[in-house]
Amino acid sequence: MALRDADVGISVDSGSDVAKDAADIVMLDKDLGILAGGVLEGRRIFSNTMKYVLMGTSSNFGNMFSAAGGSLLLNFLPMTPTQILLNNLLYDTGEMTIPTDRVDPELLERPAQWDIRLIRRFMMFFGPISSIFDFLTFGVMLFVFHARGSLFQTAWFTESLATQSLVIFAIRTRRVPFLRSRPGMALAAGTIASVMVGLILPFTPLAKVFGFSPLPGGFLAILAAMVVVYLALVELGKTLFFRRLPQEVIDLVKRRYTMTTKISDELVELDRPFGEFFRVLTSPWPFRPLLALTPGRHFMPTADVFGRNGDLVVKMDLPGMDPKDIHVKYQEGELTVTGERKADKEVKEEGYVRKESTYGFFERHVALPKGISEADVKAEYDNGVLEISVPKLAKTNGEPKVKEIPIKKLVKPLKV
Repeated sequence: MALRDADVGISVDSGSDVAKDAADIVMLDKDLGILAGGVLEGRRIFSNTMKYVLMGTSSNFGNMFSAAGGSLLLNFLPMTPTQILLNNLLYDTGEMTIPTDRVDPELLERPAQWDIRLIRRFMMFFGPISSIFDFLTFGVMLFVFHARGSLFQTAWFTESLATQSLVIFAIRTRRVPFLRSRPGMALAAGTIASVMVGLILPFTPLAKVFGFSPLPGGFLAILAAMVVVYLALVELGKTLFFRRLPQEVIDLVKRRYTMTTKISDELVELDRPFGEFFRVLTSPWPFRPLLALTPGRHFMPTADVFGRNGDLVVKMDLPGMDPKDIHVKYQEGELTVTGERKADKEVKEEGYVRKESTYGFFERHVALPKGISEADVKAEYDNGVLEISVPKLAKTNGEPKVKEIPIKKLVKPLKV
């Protein structure tokens, strides 16, 4: 039962069939270092995924904000649909190498969680920073180079691609980039290559296909300066953003701990049926969720699973129950025991009558090795103990069948 109830059940290849069937992971070698390596790889993948999510949401939010502002202020499109698609293609192609990036050691020391509030705050904080430089580009092209149409669109295309691509070097780490945290070679090469392609395209024969115009050298110098200032500003903002974050996290943990310590046992017991409801709601049987809607109180009987004379034995303590209220069902690979306990207590005294009724139900599942014969599964109930015997026989053919196992009540002869 521990393997089944655990979040992740682990067994070894030399373990029993019951253990391997109930486990989520079966290890071919008796080496926990394999699991440790898998955990580290999972944390590395999660960290690199968060890099792309944070970069993508913040840059896209800034770009959409800039596009909306440009549509209101300009009497022409700030960027054509074809150029937007090409921008996204180059940007995404360069960032496809993020999964190969290095991860800072401190991010691998403890598990991380998906935090949508962090992503939203990050987007709202850094998105407008990129929009500032988009509007600076608008101003430079309008008032310095007096650009309209194709030249203006080419300038914003190159500035947008350069800023949203190169910002990954600052976002990928909380350390100082390059000095204290070096990016992976594939990420660095892919990002720089995509930016270079965007800068070179306006000077190639493909420029007419995408509606580009050659950029003046003065703008390229201004663009280089803007990129440097933008990355420096992002680095400063990153320091301020993550400097506040630890204290907020600490306060959140303190609040949750304080609330948890104040919750009484009654409230914990009250929350248990809700967890049981969502558990049965995801079960494969269509009518099992109705159990969670039945009024009453859940209880969970103890269960022991052991081998005896080559058979698998499941023993449950169910004192005070009628065998008619206990149901044992077997389906290929799983044994299900359900039941309901009813009790009425009535006290009659002079002048009043007191009657108490209690009711509760339970449902337990035991994973069994496949290939046993459901015809020979036996259940007996004696002195408050339910014992189910499952023989290990040859595999059955055909579709899995569900069979309800009758419970035999043992009646011991009275001693005279």
